[in-house]
Amino acid sequence: MPSSLDAIMQSVEHSPSHARKVVDNMIAPHTRIVLFQGPPGCGKSTLAREIAEILGDKSIIVSADHTFESESYSRERVGYAHTQCQQAAKDALKEGKIVLVDNTNIKANHAQPYLDMVDSSLRRTVTVVLLCPRNDMEAHKCAERGIHAPAEYSMKAYREMERIPKLPCLTLYPRF
Repeated sequence: MPSSLDAIMQSVEHSPSHARKVVDNMIAPHTRIVLFQGPPGCGKSTLAREIAEILGDKSIIVSADHTFESESYSRERVGYAHTQCQQAAKDALKEGKIVLVDNTNIKANHAQPYLDMVDSSLRRTVTVVLLCPRNDMEAHKCAERGIHAPAEYSMKAYREMERIPKLPCLTLYPRF
């Protein structure tokens, strides 16, 4: 009979959650940046929050979306939002935190500012979590539930998504 709550939970949990899979697959204690990649509505923000809860004060979520929590979305402010996100990531890395980058990162070059934050010899400290719909039907479901972009933008993002090369990648599928 298990003697602690953790042991009890381990004995009944047969399938780990997405968040637990990501944490278990992070090359701890080496992972410094986790880049979430996927179209709007696929669950990046939800997963980032779940992982941050597991990691506690060792991590921080940086998200361009945070800028638009206090002001309405405008296309003109997107660059500013990403600059704020990148600065928060730099500051968190200096504090020794694991940075969870909750942005779409649709194009490979969208991740470049974060890659530039670590020495090229330390690229192994960056992990990509790809939340990828398996087909157009799943991508459409994601697009419908996304709150930050119109459905047509989400579908376009899904179709244009590029893999971020030469980085460890954990591919997960959206939960519905």
